[in-house]
Amino acid sequence: MSRLFVHIGTGKTGSTAIQNYLLNHQEDLVARGIHYWGINLEHAPTTHRFPWQDQTGTGTLQRMGIPQAKEEMDQVLREALATLKPGHVAIWCNESIHERPDLYIPLLQSCHLNLGTDVSLFAYARNIRDYSLSAYKQWGVKHKTNPGRVLGFSEWVNHKRNYLSYGRKLSHWDQAFPESFNIINYDILPDVTHDFISRLPGCGELIPKKNANRVHASPADAPFALYALYNNQFADPVLPNTITSLLSRYSLLNFSAKVDSLSQYYPSSKELHAATMLLEGDAKLVNAMLERHGQPTLSSEDSVKSADTVSEQSISGGVISLLLRIVVEQEKRIEALERR
Repeated sequence: MSRLFVHIGTGKTGSTAIQNYLLNHQEDLVARGIHYWGINLEHAPTTHRFPWQDQTGTGTLQRMGIPQAKEEMDQVLREALATLKPGHVAIWCNESIHERPDLYIPLLQSCHLNLGTDVSLFAYARNIRDYSLSAYKQWGVKHKTNPGRVLGFSEWVNHKRNYLSYGRKLSHWDQAFPESFNIINYDILPDVTHDFISRLPGCGELIPKKNANRVHASPADAPFALYALYNNQFADPVLPNTITSLLSRYSLLNFSAKVDSLSQYYPSSKELHAATMLLEGDAKLVNAMLERHGQPTLSSEDSVKSADTVSEQSISGGVISLLLRIVVEQEKRIEALERR
C-alpha cells in the first residue's frame, strides 16, 4: 500500500523551513522511498496541466470554487499516486490546506477509500498570542493583505478573527480522520523541522542536527516600522518585496539600534508659555512698531505645536516616512544604473 503524508498547517509554525528542507534533500529522500511533491503538487510526477501546480499557486487555488478545485486536484492526485510503488511515501506540505476542510477532506478521503492510499495528516499548533502576533507582523504589516491602510494589531485581529480561529478548522480534520490525524504542540519543540523529519520512515540519518533557520521570522522593530510606514502609503495590498529587497541589499533585515527620544526637541505648552513671558517686553515693542505702520499686531495665541499635541510616534513616523521615500527612490536609481 502506498502512503501519503500531508502537512496541513498551521501557518507561522515553521512550514517554510520544512518545505525548504524537503526540497533540498530530495535525492536523499528518494533513495529511501520518500517523494516530496511540493506545496501545490508542483513536484508530483504528473503533467503540469493546471496553473495552480506551482510553488506560488496557493492563491489561485483559494480563488477557485470547490467543485472545480476538487476535480482538478483529484485528477492530479490520482495520476501521481498511480506512480508510487508499494511501501513508498509521498509528502505534500502546504500550511494553507487546513483552512479549507470542505475541499481537502473529501479529496483525501477519496484517496484512502477509492485508491487504497494510507493517508497521514500532520498539523502544528501554536499558542494564540504568539500566533496572532506573528501572523499580524507577516500578513498585516510585512505583506499587507488587506486593502486600505495598515491596520493596528487589535483592529487586524478583529478583522481576521475567522482566519485566526484555526482550532475550529482543525476540529473538522480531527473528526474526519480520528486515527490518522496528528496535531503537535509547536511551542514545546526545539526544532519543528527535526520533529517532522523524525516522523518519516527510515529517515533517522536525515534528521537535521542543528536548529533550522527561521525563514519567515518576524522582522526586528526598526525594519517592522519600515514595512508599516511604506505599505501604509498604498490603498491596495502590498507584497513585502520592495522593502525586503532593500533591507537585504544592505544586510539590515535584523537591524536594531537604540533610538533617542525626539520629543525633547518639541517644547511643552508650559515651556512655550514661559518663553512667551520671558520675551513679553520685546513682543510689545514689535507690536507698537506694527501699529505705527498700519499692520495688524502679532497674536498672543500659540501657533506652534507643543509636545502635548505631538506624540513621539508621530514625530518618528514622519521622519522615517520621509527618509524611506528618499531611500526607495535612490534604490530605484541605483538599480537602473546597474542595469545600464
